[in-house]
Amino acid sequence: MSPLSVLALFFVALLVCRAAAGALRRLGSPATVLEIGFGFVIGNYLLQAHEVALMRGFAELGTVILFFFVGLTMQTASFRGAGRHVLRIAGLGSLVPMATMFALSPLLALGRAELLLATAVIMTSGAGVAARVLSEGGFLASRTGRVLVAASIVDDLPSLLFLTFATTVAAATGTFAAALARPLLTLLLLFGGLKLLSRLPWLRGAPALYPLGVAVCAAWLSAQAGVTALAGAFLSGYLLGPLVRQREVVYIESLLDLCVPIFFLFVGTLISARALFDTGSWALAAPLVGACLVTPLPIALALGERARRDGCDPWLVAFGMMPRGLPGLVFATTAFLGGLIPAKLFSALVIAVTVSNLVGPAAMTLRMNHLRRVGGFLDALPGEAAT
Repeated sequence: MSPLSVLALFFVALLVCRAAAGALRRLGSPATVLEIGFGFVIGNYLLQAHEVALMRGFAELGTVILFFFVGLTMQTASFRGAGRHVLRIAGLGSLVPMATMFALSPLLALGRAELLLATAVIMTSGAGVAARVLSEGGFLASRTGRVLVAASIVDDLPSLLFLTFATTVAAATGTFAAALARPLLTLLLLFGGLKLLSRLPWLRGAPALYPLGVAVCAAWLSAQAGVTALAGAFLSGYLLGPLVRQREVVYIESLLDLCVPIFFLFVGTLISARALFDTGSWALAAPLVGACLVTPLPIALALGERARRDGCDPWLVAFGMMPRGLPGLVFATTAFLGGLIPAKLFSALVIAVTVSNLVGPAAMTLRMNHLRRVGGFLDALPGEAAT
Protein backbone atom coordinates (compact mmCIF):
# COMPACT_ATOMS: atom_id res chain seq x y z
CA MET A 1 0.00 0.00 0.00
CA SER A 2 1.35 3.46 -0.91
CA PRO A 3 2.08 6.09 1.78
CA LEU A 4 -0.87 8.16 0.55
CA SER A 5 -3.16 5.12 0.83
CA VAL A 6 -2.00 4.54 4.42
CA LEU A 7 -2.63 8.19 5.25
CA ALA A 8 -6.09 8.04 3.64
CA LEU A 9 -6.96 4.92 5.65
CA PHE A 10 -6.00 6.65 8.90
CA PHE A 11 -8.06 9.71 8.04
CA VAL A 12 -11.10 7.61 7.17
CA ALA A 13 -10.78 5.97 10.58
CA LEU A 14 -10.50 9.42 12.21
CA LEU A 15 -13.66 10.62 10.46
CA VAL A 16 -15.60 7.57 11.63
CA CYS A 17 -14.34 8.09 15.20
CA ARG A 18 -15.31 11.76 15.06
CA ALA A 19 -18.82 10.86 13.85
CA ALA A 20 -19.25 8.40 16.75
CA ALA A 21 -17.65 10.65 19.39
CA GLY A 22 -20.93 12.26 20.43
CA ALA A 23 -22.62 8.95 21.14
CA LEU A 24 -19.61 7.75 23.13
CA ARG A 25 -19.53 10.91 25.24
CA ARG A 26 -23.19 10.44 26.14
CA LEU A 27 -22.20 7.04 27.50
CA GLY A 28 -19.43 8.68 29.56
CA SER A 29 -16.65 7.25 27.40
CA PRO A 30 -13.94 9.25 25.58
CA ALA A 31 -13.40 8.77 21.84
CA THR A 32 -9.88 7.44 22.54
CA VAL A 33 -11.29 3.97 23.18
CA LEU A 34 -12.77 3.81 19.68
CA GLU A 35 -9.57 5.22 18.14
CA ILE A 36 -7.46 2.56 19.81
CA GLY A 37 -9.91 -0.10 18.63
CA PHE A 38 -9.74 1.09 15.03
CA GLY A 39 -5.97 1.19 15.24
CA PHE A 40 -5.91 -2.39 16.52
CA VAL A 41 -7.92 -3.55 13.49
CA ILE A 42 -5.74 -1.55 11.08
CA GLY A 43 -2.46 -2.78 12.54
CA ASN A 44 -3.41 -6.45 12.81
CA TYR A 45 -5.64 -7.03 9.80
CA LEU A 46 -5.25 -4.27 7.19
CA LEU A 47 -1.62 -3.08 7.12
CA GLN A 48 1.82 -4.62 7.25
CA ALA A 49 4.33 -3.53 9.90
CA HIS A 50 6.37 -1.43 7.45
CA GLU A 51 3.19 0.37 6.35
CA VAL A 52 2.20 1.16 9.93
CA ALA A 53 5.71 2.58 10.47
CA LEU A 54 4.92 5.32 7.95
CA MET A 55 2.63 6.95 10.55
CA ARG A 56 5.13 6.86 13.39
CA GLY A 57 6.39 10.37 12.59
CA PHE A 58 2.88 11.82 12.87
CA ALA A 59 2.37 9.99 16.16
CA GLU A 60 5.65 11.18 17.65
CA LEU A 61 4.94 14.75 16.54
CA GLY A 62 1.63 14.49 18.38
CA THR A 63 3.38 13.54 21.63
CA VAL A 64 5.87 16.40 21.27
CA ILE A 65 3.06 18.92 20.66
CA LEU A 66 1.08 17.52 23.58
CA PHE A 67 3.88 17.87 26.13
CA PHE A 68 4.86 21.25 24.72
CA PHE A 69 1.25 22.24 25.35
CA VAL A 70 1.33 20.76 28.89
CA GLY A 71 4.41 22.87 29.67
CA LEU A 72 2.74 25.90 28.13
CA THR A 73 -0.38 25.26 30.20
CA MET A 74 1.64 25.10 33.41
CA GLN A 75 3.14 28.44 32.48
CA THR A 76 -0.22 30.10 31.92
CA ALA A 77 -2.53 28.24 34.32
CA SER A 78 -3.86 30.10 37.33
CA PHE A 79 -3.53 28.26 40.64
CA ARG A 80 -4.72 31.23 42.66
CA GLY A 81 -6.65 30.27 45.76
CA ALA A 82 -6.22 26.54 45.21
CA GLY A 83 -2.52 26.07 45.87
CA ARG A 84 -2.71 23.95 49.03
CA HIS A 85 -5.33 21.61 47.57
CA VAL A 86 -3.46 21.31 44.27
CA LEU A 87 -0.18 20.39 45.96
CA ARG A 88 -1.86 17.86 48.25
CA ILE A 89 -3.66 16.20 45.34
CA ALA A 90 -0.58 16.15 43.11
CA GLY A 91 1.58 14.80 45.93
CA LEU A 92 -0.80 11.96 46.75
CA GLY A 93 -1.38 11.37 43.03
CA SER A 94 2.32 10.56 42.70
CA LEU A 95 3.25 8.91 46.01
CA VAL A 96 0.26 6.57 46.42
CA PRO A 97 0.59 4.94 42.95
CA MET A 98 4.35 4.61 43.48
CA ALA A 99 3.91 2.86 46.83
CA THR A 100 1.10 0.68 45.44
CA MET A 101 3.16 -0.49 42.46
CA PHE A 102 6.11 -1.43 44.62
CA ALA A 103 3.77 -3.28 46.98
CA LEU A 104 2.41 -5.19 43.96
CA SER A 105 5.88 -5.97 42.59
CA PRO A 106 5.95 -9.61 43.85
CA LEU A 107 2.61 -10.25 42.13
CA LEU A 108 3.60 -8.50 38.90
CA ALA A 109 6.95 -10.34 38.70
CA LEU A 110 8.55 -7.63 36.55
CA GLY A 111 12.19 -6.72 36.22
CA ARG A 112 13.42 -3.55 37.92
CA ALA A 113 13.36 -1.43 34.77
CA GLU A 114 9.96 -2.80 33.67
CA LEU A 115 8.49 -2.08 37.13
CA LEU A 116 9.80 1.49 37.07
CA LEU A 117 8.39 2.11 33.60
CA ALA A 118 5.00 0.60 34.51
CA THR A 119 4.95 2.75 37.66
CA ALA A 120 5.54 5.87 35.55
CA VAL A 121 2.43 4.99 33.50
CA ILE A 122 0.27 4.40 36.59
CA MET A 123 1.45 7.72 38.12
CA THR A 124 0.10 9.83 35.26
CA SER A 125 -3.24 11.62 35.27
CA GLY A 126 -5.47 12.48 32.34
CA ALA A 127 -6.00 16.23 32.58
CA GLY A 128 -7.48 16.33 29.08
CA VAL A 129 -10.01 13.58 29.77
CA ALA A 130 -11.01 15.11 33.11
CA ALA A 131 -11.37 18.60 31.63
CA ARG A 132 -13.55 17.31 28.79
CA VAL A 133 -15.89 15.46 31.18
CA LEU A 134 -16.07 18.48 33.51
CA SER A 135 -16.87 20.76 30.58
CA GLU A 136 -19.65 18.50 29.31
CA GLY A 137 -21.07 18.28 32.83
CA GLY A 138 -20.96 22.04 33.37
CA PHE A 139 -18.45 21.83 36.23
CA LEU A 140 -15.28 23.05 34.50
CA ALA A 141 -15.63 26.63 35.81
CA SER A 142 -16.50 25.48 39.35
CA ARG A 143 -13.97 25.49 42.18
CA THR A 144 -13.79 21.69 41.99
CA GLY A 145 -13.12 21.83 38.26
CA ARG A 146 -10.35 24.41 38.58
CA VAL A 147 -8.65 22.50 41.39
CA LEU A 148 -8.89 19.17 39.54
CA VAL A 149 -7.49 20.45 36.24
CA ALA A 150 -4.66 22.35 37.96
CA ALA A 151 -3.74 19.29 40.07
CA SER A 152 -3.79 17.02 37.00
CA ILE A 153 -1.38 19.33 35.20
CA VAL A 154 0.99 19.56 38.18
CA ASP A 155 0.74 15.79 38.72
CA ASP A 156 2.20 15.14 35.25
CA LEU A 157 5.52 16.74 36.27
CA PRO A 158 6.68 14.14 38.84
CA SER A 159 5.46 11.31 36.62
CA LEU A 160 7.47 12.75 33.72
CA LEU A 161 10.57 13.00 35.91
CA PHE A 162 10.01 9.43 37.06
CA LEU A 163 9.67 8.26 33.44
CA THR A 164 12.93 10.05 32.58
CA PHE A 165 14.69 8.26 35.43
CA ALA A 166 13.09 4.90 34.60
CA THR A 167 14.01 5.16 30.92
CA THR A 168 17.62 5.88 31.81
CA VAL A 169 17.77 3.00 34.29
CA ALA A 170 16.29 0.65 31.70
CA ALA A 171 18.85 1.61 29.07
CA ALA A 172 21.84 2.02 31.38
CA THR A 173 24.70 -0.40 31.49
CA GLY A 174 26.66 1.31 34.27
CA THR A 175 26.03 1.89 37.96
CA PHE A 176 22.85 3.11 39.58
CA ALA A 177 24.53 6.43 40.40
CA ALA A 178 25.40 6.92 36.74
CA ALA A 179 21.81 6.14 35.74
CA LEU A 180 20.61 8.79 38.19
CA ALA A 181 23.19 11.43 37.18
CA ARG A 182 22.63 11.19 33.43
CA PRO A 183 19.00 12.35 33.29
CA LEU A 184 19.65 15.07 35.86
CA LEU A 185 22.61 16.43 33.88
CA THR A 186 20.65 16.23 30.61
CA LEU A 187 17.66 18.06 32.08
CA LEU A 188 19.93 20.70 33.61
CA LEU A 189 21.65 21.37 30.27
CA LEU A 190 18.31 21.48 28.44
CA PHE A 191 16.91 23.88 31.01
CA GLY A 192 19.89 26.20 30.68
CA GLY A 193 19.91 26.11 26.89
CA LEU A 194 16.18 26.74 26.56
CA LYS A 195 16.36 29.54 29.12
CA LEU A 196 19.00 31.26 26.98
CA LEU A 197 16.92 30.76 23.84
CA SER A 198 13.88 32.32 25.51
CA ARG A 199 15.86 35.58 25.85
CA LEU A 200 16.83 35.87 22.19
CA PRO A 201 15.21 38.98 20.68
CA TRP A 202 14.44 37.38 17.31
CA LEU A 203 12.44 34.57 18.95
CA ARG A 204 10.17 37.03 20.73
CA GLY A 205 7.21 37.85 18.57
CA ALA A 206 7.92 34.97 16.20
CA PRO A 207 4.97 32.74 15.19
CA ALA A 208 4.16 29.86 17.53
CA LEU A 209 5.61 27.43 14.98
CA TYR A 210 9.15 28.54 15.88
CA PRO A 211 8.96 27.72 19.62
CA LEU A 212 7.28 24.47 18.60
CA GLY A 213 10.20 23.77 16.25
CA VAL A 214 12.57 24.34 19.16
CA ALA A 215 10.50 21.80 21.13
CA VAL A 216 10.99 19.20 18.38
CA CYS A 217 14.76 19.80 18.45
CA ALA A 218 14.87 19.66 22.27
CA ALA A 219 12.86 16.41 22.22
CA TRP A 220 15.35 14.93 19.75
CA LEU A 221 18.32 16.02 21.86
CA SER A 222 16.87 14.55 25.04
CA ALA A 223 16.12 11.28 23.23
CA GLN A 224 19.68 11.13 21.87
CA ALA A 225 20.98 11.63 25.40
CA GLY A 226 19.06 8.55 26.53
CA VAL A 227 16.34 10.57 28.27
CA THR A 228 12.73 10.46 27.13
CA ALA A 229 11.95 12.92 24.33
CA LEU A 230 8.91 14.08 26.29
CA ALA A 231 11.18 15.86 28.79
CA GLY A 232 12.61 18.13 26.09
CA ALA A 233 9.14 18.92 24.74
CA PHE A 234 7.77 19.71 28.20
CA LEU A 235 10.69 21.98 29.16
CA SER A 236 10.33 23.81 25.83
CA GLY A 237 6.68 24.55 26.51
CA TYR A 238 7.36 25.66 30.07
CA LEU A 239 10.32 27.92 29.29
CA LEU A 240 9.26 29.22 25.87
CA GLY A 241 5.61 29.57 26.86
CA PRO A 242 5.85 33.35 27.48
CA LEU A 243 6.90 33.78 23.83
CA VAL A 244 3.66 32.24 22.55
CA ARG A 245 0.92 34.85 22.26
CA GLN A 246 -2.47 33.87 23.61
CA ARG A 247 -4.16 33.95 20.20
CA GLU A 248 -1.54 31.51 18.86
CA VAL A 249 -2.42 28.90 21.47
CA VAL A 250 -5.48 28.18 19.31
CA TYR A 251 -3.19 27.06 16.48
CA ILE A 252 -1.37 24.65 18.77
CA GLU A 253 -4.70 23.25 19.98
CA SER A 254 -5.72 22.73 16.35
CA LEU A 255 -2.55 20.71 15.75
CA LEU A 256 -3.35 18.68 18.87
CA ASP A 257 -6.84 17.97 17.55
CA LEU A 258 -5.25 16.43 14.45
CA CYS A 259 -2.10 14.72 15.76
CA VAL A 260 -3.38 13.30 19.04
CA PRO A 261 -6.15 11.13 17.48
CA ILE A 262 -3.55 9.88 14.99
CA PHE A 263 -1.39 8.93 17.98
CA PHE A 264 -4.24 6.93 19.50
CA LEU A 265 -4.76 5.11 16.21
CA PHE A 266 -1.04 4.41 16.08
CA VAL A 267 -1.10 3.04 19.64
CA GLY A 268 -3.84 0.64 18.55
CA THR A 269 -1.73 -0.59 15.63
CA LEU A 270 1.07 -1.49 18.05
CA ILE A 271 -1.12 -3.86 20.07
CA SER A 272 -0.50 -7.37 18.85
CA ALA A 273 -3.64 -9.51 18.57
CA ARG A 274 -1.58 -12.42 19.81
CA ALA A 275 -0.48 -10.52 22.93
CA LEU A 276 -3.91 -8.98 23.55
CA PHE A 277 -5.76 -12.30 23.43
CA ASP A 278 -3.14 -13.97 25.58
CA THR A 279 -4.59 -14.70 29.04
CA GLY A 280 -1.22 -13.70 30.51
CA SER A 281 -1.70 -10.11 29.32
CA TRP A 282 -5.07 -9.89 31.07
CA ALA A 283 -3.70 -11.52 34.21
CA LEU A 284 -0.96 -8.89 34.27
CA ALA A 285 -3.45 -6.13 33.48
CA ALA A 286 -5.77 -7.00 36.40
CA PRO A 287 -3.55 -5.60 39.22
CA LEU A 288 -2.61 -2.65 37.02
CA VAL A 289 -6.31 -1.83 36.51
CA GLY A 290 -6.80 -2.08 40.26
CA ALA A 291 -3.90 0.31 40.85
CA CYS A 292 -5.37 2.84 38.38
CA LEU A 293 -8.81 2.77 39.99
CA VAL A 294 -7.93 2.50 43.69
CA THR A 295 -4.91 4.79 44.12
CA PRO A 296 -6.87 8.07 43.58
CA LEU A 297 -9.36 7.25 46.37
CA PRO A 298 -7.11 8.34 49.28
CA ILE A 299 -7.19 11.84 47.73
CA ALA A 300 -10.86 12.18 48.70
CA LEU A 301 -10.10 11.15 52.27
CA ALA A 302 -7.14 13.53 52.51
CA LEU A 303 -9.12 16.53 51.21
CA GLY A 304 -12.05 15.87 53.54
CA GLU A 305 -14.26 18.52 55.10
CA ARG A 306 -11.74 21.32 54.65
CA ALA A 307 -12.03 21.05 50.87
CA ARG A 308 -15.83 20.95 51.10
CA ARG A 309 -15.81 24.17 53.11
CA ASP A 310 -13.77 25.72 50.30
CA GLY A 311 -16.40 24.64 47.75
CA CYS A 312 -14.43 21.66 46.38
CA ASP A 313 -15.95 18.18 46.24
CA PRO A 314 -13.29 15.58 47.25
CA TRP A 315 -14.94 12.64 45.50
CA LEU A 316 -15.30 14.39 42.16
CA VAL A 317 -11.59 15.26 42.38
CA ALA A 318 -10.69 11.64 43.21
CA PHE A 319 -12.77 10.24 40.34
CA GLY A 320 -11.23 12.86 38.03
CA MET A 321 -7.75 11.56 38.88
CA MET A 322 -8.68 8.01 37.79
CA PRO A 323 -8.30 8.38 34.01
CA ARG A 324 -4.69 7.96 32.92
CA GLY A 325 -5.53 9.70 29.65
CA LEU A 326 -3.08 10.38 26.87
CA PRO A 327 0.07 10.77 29.04
CA GLY A 328 -0.29 7.19 30.29
CA LEU A 329 -0.48 5.84 26.75
CA VAL A 330 2.39 8.07 25.65
CA PHE A 331 4.60 6.74 28.43
CA ALA A 332 3.73 3.12 27.64
CA THR A 333 4.25 3.61 23.90
CA THR A 334 7.56 5.44 24.42
CA ALA A 335 8.87 2.54 26.49
CA PHE A 336 7.61 -0.07 24.02
CA LEU A 337 9.01 1.64 20.93
CA GLY A 338 12.32 2.00 22.75
CA GLY A 339 12.42 -1.77 23.30
CA LEU A 340 12.29 -1.28 27.08
CA ILE A 341 9.14 -3.32 27.79
CA PRO A 342 7.82 -6.51 26.12
CA ALA A 343 4.62 -6.70 24.07
CA LYS A 344 2.81 -8.50 26.89
CA LEU A 345 3.44 -5.68 29.39
CA PHE A 346 2.61 -3.05 26.77
CA SER A 347 -0.75 -4.72 26.06
CA ALA A 348 -1.46 -4.95 29.80
CA LEU A 349 -0.67 -1.24 30.28
CA VAL A 350 -2.90 -0.25 27.35
CA ILE A 351 -5.72 -2.35 28.84
CA ALA A 352 -5.26 -0.71 32.24
CA VAL A 353 -5.17 2.83 30.83
CA THR A 354 -8.20 2.15 28.60
CA VAL A 355 -10.26 0.76 31.51
CA SER A 356 -9.32 3.80 33.63
CA ASN A 357 -10.49 6.05 30.78
CA LEU A 358 -13.85 4.25 30.82
CA VAL A 359 -14.46 3.97 34.58
CA GLY A 360 -13.11 7.40 35.57
CA PRO A 361 -15.37 9.50 33.29
CA ALA A 362 -18.39 7.33 34.14
CA ALA A 363 -17.76 7.84 37.89
CA MET A 364 -17.31 11.59 37.33
CA THR A 365 -20.59 11.79 35.44
CA LEU A 366 -22.47 9.96 38.20
CA ARG A 367 -20.94 12.22 40.87
CA MET A 368 -21.78 15.41 38.97
CA ASN A 369 -25.37 14.21 38.55
CA HIS A 370 -25.51 13.57 42.31
CA LEU A 371 -24.15 17.03 43.10
CA ARG A 372 -26.78 18.64 40.90
CA ARG A 373 -29.53 16.75 42.70
CA VAL A 374 -28.33 17.84 46.15
CA GLY A 375 -27.71 21.50 45.46
CA GLY A 376 -26.04 22.43 42.19
CA PHE A 377 -22.58 23.92 41.85
CA LEU A 378 -20.31 23.76 44.86
CA ASP A 379 -19.19 27.35 44.26
CA ALA A 380 -22.72 28.50 44.86
CA LEU A 381 -23.28 26.30 47.91
CA PRO A 382 -19.92 25.86 49.69
CA GLY A 383 -19.98 23.24 52.37
CA GLU A 384 -23.42 21.93 51.45
CA ALA A 385 -22.41 19.11 49.12
CA ALA A 386 -23.53 15.72 50.27
CA THR A 387 -21.09 12.95 50.79
